Amino acid sequence: MLGWGGLDAYDFVAYSFVAPIIAQVFFSQLGHLGSMLATLAAFSVSLAVRPLGGVFFGNLADKVGRRHVLYVTMLGAGLSSFLMGFLPTYAQAGLIAIVLLIILRFAVGFFMGGEYSSSGVMAVESVTKWRGLASGIMQAGFDVGIFGVTFTYTLVATYLPEKAMYAIGWRIVFWSGIVTTVIGWLFRRSLLTEAFEWEKAGKVKSPYRTLFTRYWLPVITILLATMGFLYEYYVMLELSPFVLQNVLNYTPALAGLILTVLSASDAIGSIFGGVLVDWLRSSARALLTTALIIIVLIYPTMYAVLMVGNGCWCFCGISLLYYP
Repeated sequence: MLGWGGLDAYDFVAYSFVAPIIAQVFFSQLGHLGSMLATLAAFSVSLAVRPLGGVFFGNLADKVGRRHVLYVTMLGAGLSSFLMGFLPTYAQAGLIAIVLLIILRFAVGFFMGGEYSSSGVMAVESVTKWRGLASGIMQAGFDVGIFGVTFTYTLVATYLPEKAMYAIGWRIVFWSGIVTTVIGWLFRRSLLTEAFEWEKAGKVKSPYRTLFTRYWLPVITILLATMGFLYEYYVMLELSPFVLQNVLNYTPALAGLILTVLSASDAIGSIFGGVLVDWLRSSARALLTTALIIIVLIYPTMYAVLMVGNGCWCFCGISLLYYP
């Protein structure tokens, strides 16, 4: 939970919140629209490379165990995100600053792909009952990370003047994430044991070949079932700071407060989804039920609230069941 949420969500939302600042300090020479697109493109590097990290570390975890892989992925992702706060700006280093930014976004995405591919599996391999709940708790870690970074950003944006946000404020947001990395790594070193299911499972010489010859259809089905949902969720999360600050004209502090509330309700939805799996005794039925709830209740409510103009309540309220 600490690795998935404290690392991935913290870095993800940290970048989202300071994206308007990154656009100015790294890409201002491209104009308003160009700088925004370049900022999002740099961020997309960490998303595009995640499958590579997932395949590499997932294959390694099948061979040597999840525990050892999770040591590496946590340190790699945490340190890469932490180093974001030390990047020189374009005014200080020119194109070198942009190259370093892209390298760090690549590293964060690569290690985080391995983090989720290992920790997600381990969450359900390490318990015998209430596996859905265990998975939900692990997923709620994402919202714990969001809560932590939105809370931090809100404090920084409230007590630092605007000019200081462009000088040191955005760096503090990235630096603060190292706290979760250290705590999570210490937890893993002292408490984490190998998943019993992996220890008793028969090892295969080539996990790739076994997966894509025997289980290709379930893999494709799961990808299609989650692809659209994750697309909507990540787009909403990534664009929320832009919408709240640049479209709805909320202050950075208020935008941080709104997304802090959103993350708290999001965590409840994650736990609800996990319990729903255990209650229905089927991940497929739980996924279908959740999809129906979103389509029938959440989307109409969201658009109705947006149409009457109260975007604040929309962002705070729709996520309770949006991410079970």
